[in-house]
Amino acid sequence: SLSLSGINAEYGDEYNTAIQNTEADLVALQETFQDVQQLVGEQKEILTEAQTNVEEAEHQAETAAGELRQANVYKQASRKKIVIIVCILLIVLAVIATVLAILFTGKPKI
Repeated sequence: SLSLSGINAEYGDEYNTAIQNTEADLVALQETFQDVQQLVGEQKEILTEAQTNVEEAEHQAETAAGELRQANVYKQASRKKIVIIVCILLIVLAVIATVLAILFTGKPKI
């Protein structure tokens, strides 16, 4: 038969082993939390950089849209100038043709 002190020693050993296992589990859990904290910090940096990139892209898109609107204004102004120049050239050619007709025939051919 087992003595009372033998039973207590056996339970004491099991208790000490359980305490050691729990301590090892807590250390592993602490390391896991530290790893997660490090990953969260890294992800925060990545997200901050991504947010900065999105904001910069948004600013560049707004700037590009403004430049496209201005280019459209320039294009319309350019078309108007071309039409005016063509009309002036046609008038000048008509005047030259009339002057030449008068010079060569002596009377206008209209």
